[in-house]
Amino acid sequence: PQAGMNDQGLWYDGFMTPYLLPVNSSEKPYFTDPDAYYKDNMAEYCGRMFSTIDEIIEFCLNYNFDLMTNNQNFIADRNGNSAIIEGDDIIYKDGNFQVVTNFLQSHPELGWYPCWRYETAVSMLENMTDLTVEYFTDIGNATHQDGNYWTVYSWIADLKNQIIYFYYLYDYDNVVIIDLKEEIEKGEHYIYIGSLFEPEGNQGPAKLEAPTGNESGSPGE
Repeated sequence: PQAGMNDQGLWYDGFMTPYLLPVNSSEKPYFTDPDAYYKDNMAEYCGRMFSTIDEIIEFCLNYNFDLMTNNQNFIADRNGNSAIIEGDDIIYKDGNFQVVTNFLQSHPELGWYPCWRYETAVSMLENMTDLTVEYFTDIGNATHQDGNYWTVYSWIADLKNQIIYFYYLYDYDNVVIIDLKEEIEKGEHYIYIGSLFEPEGNQGPAKLEAPTGNESGSPGE
């Protein structure tokens, strides 16, 4: 799983980063969950078991993080707490908001910094007067990527009401609203992202009739 939210309002997402080898966990065991489909996915386990970022951090500190060499996790809960887990370093929210993109905030010198997306989001949050979905949609639109690196999807998570506002590619005029409680009541199921945004009444191409005629012949005849 790349990202998720559970029924307790606990949220996480993962972000690619420059290479950095964690060094403070070499004596700790690797995480494994023999009962899970993704046996080594700690984030998926935390999503099933916990409801706050403090529970996640206390749990994760028991395990080896040396596989987190090119990624970081951003976690938040419905109480308004958030933190970035970089491997050795954990960066807690300081102030009213926290922003993460793809550079390591403990080691910005390793690359991908300065980051215009980070600076844009921070500036817009500093000047925000109303906490609305519409304003966060504007932030997504202002920070999306196209060209060589492009934004496949964006989502805004209301952690208290467990509502997801979902956007495909970087079309911020079209939103699909997902109620997590309703999805959970359906049981385990999968949805292709693109199918959520198909035009109403869209159908696949008509099936052609099988071709007829000779099954063999000579060139030019």
